[in-house]
Amino acid sequence: MKKITLTFSACLLALSLSSFIPASQSLKAVPDAKSSKAVFFGFSGPAVISASGGPYLFKASGLPVSDNGNTLICGNTVQGEQYLVFPEADGTADIEIYGSSFSNLRGSQHIWIVDQYGNTLESLYVFVTN
Repeated sequence: MKKITLTFSACLLALSLSSFIPASQSLKAVPDAKSSKAVFFGFSGPAVISASGGPYLFKASGLPVSDNGNTLICGNTVQGEQYLVFPEADGTADIEIYGSSFSNLRGSQHIWIVDQYGNTLESLYVFVTN
């Protein structure tokens, strides 16, 4: 029984190794570093806010500079407030948010910034208290 198990295991190993394709054949060329651009976003602010408090200062960096601005959404898109965010020339923005922006939403809430095309750029969780 042990010999059959050992033989069967060896056959499985040989079969799996024979179907193995080396990674070098499946790799694609690395894009030219001059044509690609990495953008790093940052978003910081208080972790706990009061619904009746504020203003609370949030700092964002790495935002695209656009004439249309970016939209900051507090809570969810239906109940929460939405603000237009126009960053400085270097892509940074200081944003003041009042706790009342979360209307009746309490607990763990999401603040996010979307660009003019609806792509989420940055997000941050905050805890909203009474």
